[in-house]
Amino acid sequence: MGYFVKGYKDRGDEAMDTQRFGAILLTIGWQIIVFDSLVGVWIWVGFRGGSMFWFWWVVGTGIVALFLLWFGNHKRAVGERMLEETVRR
Repeated sequence: MGYFVKGYKDRGDEAMDTQRFGAILLTIGWQIIVFDSLVGVWIWVGFRGGSMFWFWWVVGTGIVALFLLWFGNHKRAVGERMLEETVRR
């Protein structure tokens, strides 16, 4: 199909691309959450040393990860709706 030329993409291709983009965002969001759970060990080490760096690092990246999960689910839902519209035709 026309994956290298934008003018040749039909509505079904755009729907699949939107779903794929949502799945990528979900994957990145879950990877950040897993990484944060591993880094969470350093929170207590930082507290004992009087530093709040790791705490704020995990909070900040956790907020980014939750946003990616929300936005990824939204994009996948939009892609599914777009795909349903193309199938009905």
